[in-house]
Amino acid sequence: MDLVFGWRTAVLTVAAAILLPLAVALSTSFQNRLAARALAALLIIMTGVFVPWLIGFAGFYDRWWWLTFAPFSNALLVPPLLYLHAYALVTGRWSPAVGRHLLPGAIQFAYQTAAFLLPTPLKRHWADLAFTTGNAIVASLLAISFVVYGAWTIRLLHDYRDALSQKRSAVPPRTPASMRAATRRSGRSSGAVTPRFCRCRAGVSTIASGIGAAGSIRRSTGWSPSGCRDWVVDLRANEGGGGLDCGNAFAERLVKRETPFEEVDRLIRYRTVPEDLRPVLDTWDRSFDHLGENATRINDRFLRLDAQGDRVDPIRPRGTRYEGDVRVLIGPQNSSATFQFADFVRRNRLATLIGEAFRTSGIFLENENDLNSTSLKRSTAQNTGWTIRRMQYSVYIRFIRADL
Repeated sequence: MDLVFGWRTAVLTVAAAILLPLAVALSTSFQNRLAARALAALLIIMTGVFVPWLIGFAGFYDRWWWLTFAPFSNALLVPPLLYLHAYALVTGRWSPAVGRHLLPGAIQFAYQTAAFLLPTPLKRHWADLAFTTGNAIVASLLAISFVVYGAWTIRLLHDYRDALSQKRSAVPPRTPASMRAATRRSGRSSGAVTPRFCRCRAGVSTIASGIGAAGSIRRSTGWSPSGCRDWVVDLRANEGGGGLDCGNAFAERLVKRETPFEEVDRLIRYRTVPEDLRPVLDTWDRSFDHLGENATRINDRFLRLDAQGDRVDPIRPRGTRYEGDVRVLIGPQNSSATFQFADFVRRNRLATLIGEAFRTSGIFLENENDLNSTSLKRSTAQNTGWTIRRMQYSVYIRFIRADL
């Protein structure tokens, strides 16, 4: 039978002519070498997947039947190679389980090679018996593999995005090169603070947006103390929020006795905003216009907010107390409720803070009495002699992608 080079064969040939040179170029790249090589392998495998179609449309199998079962297509290698490329790109190293990831594809290749090497009469008989069934099994496994590895890749990239959000343009020169170096300097074991440890051996409560969320602890924060020797509260990239603070619900499981939530008095300079100023004042909550109506005057300059709604109640023990090790991951985006929670557990020695220092969105006097002027910019605060309170940390870490 004559070979036929139709448009289908031409399209697939052009695709192969593009992908294979790209794979060669990537395999020699010095930048992101491991990720580039994983991508090169992925392009070669993807080219091999459509080679049977390329030569099939041209009539190769009709003319040379012995090509049946030739191990060109190893589709089960595509999903793990895609994941390994993402893993190497994010972490800068191979996955420690690379062999297990590639095992299904290796088994597929070994099966095809064994079938390809069979004597022609036996190969024809085996093709009649197993070709259709084998293709169905591979298709099912491939669908499952894409779902599993797709979920793993999305989670990996999500964690990478969270790590990138912790980076700032102005990095202190004393920032350690890695988390391991920082933990050695702090005298703590690296296994006790790395996110990898947190995910594998500890209960993890990731609060991605807002700590002022109503609802049960288990539903809103993933709290589950049973069976966890260690507990990690991930507040990175969380700007806080008001409402019923689930941070208080966390703290209730940590304290031994009733503990004041704050060590500051809430001081303001006005009772109500004059009517002629209200049209030009912008706020997300008009209750600020009469914030000091029930405040108590303490001197010629300040009023103290003493009303029930203005005070933060002390934290009282509730339920089963968690007695394991607690680590709180913080970052420069933390403010408001997340700042208060981190400050509370630090002051009362309830947890170890791990991460970068950050400034609260509130403005504080030098004696750390709250001025309650969240709208003032940093430059204004500096010009008036006020300082912006900084969170103190236990272990200084700038999270980098290799630590995920």
